[in-house]
Amino acid sequence: MPTAIDLVFAIFVFVAGAFLDYYVLWPYLLRKISGGDVGVRTRVYSIIMAWLWLATIFVAGRWWLLARPCTALWLLPPHGWRLLASTLAFLAVAALWLLQTRSLARLSAENRAALRHRSGHLLALVPHTTTEYRWFVGLSVTAGICEELLYRGFLVWTLQHWVGLGWAAAVSVIVFGAAHAYQGKDVWRGWAESAEL
Repeated sequence: MPTAIDLVFAIFVFVAGAFLDYYVLWPYLLRKISGGDVGVRTRVYSIIMAWLWLATIFVAGRWWLLARPCTALWLLPPHGWRLLASTLAFLAVAALWLLQTRSLARLSAENRAALRHRSGHLLALVPHTTTEYRWFVGLSVTAGICEELLYRGFLVWTLQHWVGLGWAAAVSVIVFGAAHAYQGKDVWRGWAESAEL
């Protein structure tokens, strides 16, 4: 059962995190890039990684100190049909990534320029140098581990005691989307365009 500390932490992390991304880091990134600051991406990547890891360490520490079961955070190795389904899902995503990568590589210079133009302000977030790429890989791994544990584990666990598992999962998806709202409608347009390539 979640305690008051869990609830306060959840409100702080998820509300403050969305606020930080939308109202602080994203405008800061855009402003600094337009001003020619070449090191801003790595600074923003490192701030996001620190935020996510600190929150994850807090949750993991409480879980360990309070001897809570890892299964409550959905940390279970898949077996049976779930193992087969997750393996097939992984292979499908890997195949889609490979097809998209090949499609992008075959684009003409004119189509690449058009795609860059349609990607809009999201290009500010993607790495432009080798150093930025290395940091971005770290950010991607961090997001893959920490966001899964925080949004699909901790937040669902916290909410399901009051609203049930289905509603907790739905709220988790909405909160996750709100935390990435700074990316705007370009995210959905990008998915649609990549599917057309």
